[in-house]
Amino acid sequence: MRNVYIPKQHGAWAMLILPLLFGVIASAPAWRHALLFAAWLLAYLFAHAALQWIRTKRRAAWLGPIRLYGGLLLPAGAALLVLEPELIPLLPAAVPLVLVNLYYAKRNRERAFLNDLAAVVLFSLMTFAAFRVGDGTDPALAFELFALSVLYFTGTIFYVKTARSTTRRSTGTRCSITRRSSRSSRSCIRRRCFRPRRCCSSAPS
Repeated sequence: MRNVYIPKQHGAWAMLILPLLFGVIASAPAWRHALLFAAWLLAYLFAHAALQWIRTKRRAAWLGPIRLYGGLLLPAGAALLVLEPELIPLLPAAVPLVLVNLYYAKRNRERAFLNDLAAVVLFSLMTFAAFRVGDGTDPALAFELFALSVLYFTGTIFYVKTARSTTRRSTGTRCSITRRSSRSSRSCIRRRCFRPRRCCSSAPS
C-alpha cells in the first residue's frame, strides 16, 4: 500500500531546505529558525496531501495526512507568528503562488511549467522568512540568494523535463523496434509453416 504520509518528490526536499539555509546564511542562526523549519515542513506536508486530495478527486486516503499535518501546523504556525510577527507581511506574496498550484492540481496538470515555476518561487520565499527570523541587516544579500535559489531550481525544472522527454523517446524507440521485430518473426514463421512442400521421389539404385 502506498505511504501517503511521506511525499516521494525527492527534489522537493532540497527546495524545502536550501532557501531556508540561504536565509540563515544571510542573517545569523537563531533558535527560532528551528521553529520556522518545523512550521515550514508541516506546511509542505499538509499542502502536498491537500493538493493530492484535490488531484485525485478527494480520495479518502489523503484525509489522514491532511488531518495530522493540519492539526500540527496550526499550533506551530501560530506560535511562530506570535514570536515573529514580521513574517505576516510575507504571507500575501505566497497566496497567488498557492492559487496557481491549486489550479493545476485541480486539472491534474502538476507537471506544467508554470505550476513548477510557481512552486520554485514559493519555496524560495523562505529565504526572506529565515532572513527576518535571523534579524538580517543586508536585504541585498537576501535578495541575491533568493534570486540564486529561483534560478537554480528553475534550471532543474528544464533538466528534469528534458530527461523525461529523452526517456519517453528512448522507450518509444525500443517499443517500436520490439513491435517490428515481433511482426518480422511472425511473418517468418508463417512463411516457413505454409511454404509448399515438394514431393521428391528417389530412384532406386
